[in-house]
Amino acid sequence: DLNCGDYHGNTYSYLTNAVAEGLITEEEIDVSLKRLMKARFKLGMFDSEDKVSYSKIPYSVVGSAEHLALTREAAEKSLVLLKNDGILPLEADVKVAVIGPNADNLDILLGNYNGKPVNPLTPLKGIKQYLGDDNVQYAPGSALAEGLYSHYQPLPADVLWHKNAYGKLVPGLIAEYYPDPHFFDQPVIVRVDSTIDFAWEKAPINGLSEDEFGIRWQVFIKPESTSTYQFSIANNMEVKINGELVTGSVTLEEGKLYSLAVESLIVSTWWAASIEPEVELGWLDLEKDMAAEAMGAVDKSDVIIFVGGISARLEGEERDLELDGFSHGDRTHINLPKPQEDLLKALHKTGKPIVYVNLSGSAIALNWQEENASAVIQGFYPGEATGAALARLLWGQYSPSGRLPVTFYKSVDDLPAFTDYTMNNRTYKYYEGDVLYPFGYGLSYGDFTYSDISVDSSKASSRSYEVAVTVSNSGLMDSDEVVQLYLSMPDTNIKTPIQQLARFCLLYTSPSPRDP
Repeated sequence: DLNCGDYHGNTYSYLTNAVAEGLITEEEIDVSLKRLMKARFKLGMFDSEDKVSYSKIPYSVVGSAEHLALTREAAEKSLVLLKNDGILPLEADVKVAVIGPNADNLDILLGNYNGKPVNPLTPLKGIKQYLGDDNVQYAPGSALAEGLYSHYQPLPADVLWHKNAYGKLVPGLIAEYYPDPHFFDQPVIVRVDSTIDFAWEKAPINGLSEDEFGIRWQVFIKPESTSTYQFSIANNMEVKINGELVTGSVTLEEGKLYSLAVESLIVSTWWAASIEPEVELGWLDLEKDMAAEAMGAVDKSDVIIFVGGISARLEGEERDLELDGFSHGDRTHINLPKPQEDLLKALHKTGKPIVYVNLSGSAIALNWQEENASAVIQGFYPGEATGAALARLLWGQYSPSGRLPVTFYKSVDDLPAFTDYTMNNRTYKYYEGDVLYPFGYGLSYGDFTYSDISVDSSKASSRSYEVAVTVSNSGLMDSDEVVQLYLSMPDTNIKTPIQQLARFCLLYTSPSPRDP
């Protein structure tokens, strides 16, 4: 019924020609049109806000304790334990080094086509909340991928200055807020902002839920150290230093004043409306020895928790990036980005045990991690409660029950060409080789035994079979167990899947052998 359009125009703009050529009728179009309009009417899109019940739901309800508990539960059930040599659960008094470019990366909470989290908890924040700041050392350690960083921080207030009416340098930025996003009118707000780091629920100039506006900041930047700095500049932002447009890294000298001019346009686009606008100007010091910082954190710790992987900035629709392993949002191989792999190998030489946490929407070839890490966790993009869920898994507050919904291969070399659209040797149904972690795989803190498996074929004439099994947990923890039933038909004379998931169910088990 719906086509979202693209950069080249909208497919539905050709429907008039399609009707004229007899490729589709107006009556057929009307079916889709009526369904789409009905949905919009039910959402109240053509009513005034005071008549729409959805508009009256406050954040206190959306972000209620009950709903936030559900986000944590969803995150907990998304995490998949792939390896554990006995290091997990961690000891209560352990000191940890949280290392890796995804450790404090908000992107991995969101994925693509995301809403805005109410109470976002990155892995680092969740672990600090659980263990206490004094027991946690942190360093990003490396880039997410070559030249792509995840640890930008907003420009600190103590490097931003402006001249007051008397020509004296004072802290802050002169900010002008314009009702027209292209600055045709006079500003309606002129004020001093301490830094450029904003997330508004309502447009700041008029309090509307959705509005377009523009902001200009004039300021001097006075770095506290001489270095090469990289700025994080959003698509709707323009940054100039001493009148020169900033497009990459800039070398700045300690104590020297540079004029900084920033413009941000808050406008609706074909892919997003200007609802709850965000503006942030971040930077990082490219000359810092990130690996040395990571080693310093490890020296003060007992266990390394490495949070790596990729993010939706690398995988997803229509990305601009073209890096080793990635082409415009597609994957060209499934290896972990080299900066992370190099850092992991260096950390391994310290002799400290590594718990590797991989956050990605698609599979990564975790061959080195399987061989060298003490534990491996696949997290995907688990949402705003990621940090809390991960900490609870690491310290045994619940037993993991997540299972892989995709196969983790050792290499793309094991797979047919991307242009091969047959299913031969592809997915768990048809793959004939060895895999790193199979579809449906996942470990637990429970210790499960399957017995008394029986198949009742009395209903075979109706193509229905009843399969029964007794599942017992002889471990030390209560645990969910995902019981999976696979079907294969090896004796048929036509091509069928090697195996196919036919049914699964979730069981809650107690460690008592009397309670199977």
